[in-house]
Amino acid sequence: MRLGVYGALGASQGIAVFCYSISVSIGGILASRYLHQSMLYNVLRSPMSFFERTPSGNLVNRFSKETDTIDSIIPSIIKMFMGSMFNVVGSCVVILIATPLVAIIIPPLGILYFFVQRFYVASSRQLKRLESVSRSPVYTHFNETLLGASVIRAFGEQERFIRESDGRVDHNQKAYYPSIVANRWLAVRLELVGNCTVMSLISLCCRWLAVRLEFVGNCTVMSLISLL
Repeated sequence: MRLGVYGALGASQGIAVFCYSISVSIGGILASRYLHQSMLYNVLRSPMSFFERTPSGNLVNRFSKETDTIDSIIPSIIKMFMGSMFNVVGSCVVILIATPLVAIIIPPLGILYFFVQRFYVASSRQLKRLESVSRSPVYTHFNETLLGASVIRAFGEQERFIRESDGRVDHNQKAYYPSIVANRWLAVRLELVGNCTVMSLISLCCRWLAVRLEFVGNCTVMSLISLL
């Protein structure tokens, strides 16, 4: 009987994971195709004044890096989010069944998670924007260098263009590096909150053990496995 229940749960999980993976993949393809077609349609029908005002690096950035983000990065992030969300919900259900007293600490931890997430998202959004803005001049300079390579060699200005390209790349990395630091900051805070959750669960289980000695042992192990 128990093996049948576990088998049914495993099969249901496999079907659910397959369905949402297919849905996210197809949705990412459709979204990327729609975005690319819309951008291409608008660019090809833009007046000449648009190309005079807009650097070519901005257009290259939109059609390369940001389109690649929609193609490959966003679908994988959505899959990770869905998997993490179901893991969190399942862990909370197991923990609440094993140790109902944990419900006391869930609201404070939720508030702490909310403030960490709010602070990180606001900072990360601005850092991503700065990194995207500083990437466009790199593409612009590279494109202009390719178009005028013969003139640059004729006047012997290779070193100057190399230094300028290195400077623009360094400026872009100055905006990219803080985003990595922000990700590490978030990871440390989330790990801290997770450790606080484990410590609170162990403390409450020790208190609950005195009341429900015969039942709490197995459930405590299940709760700790769910958290870890």
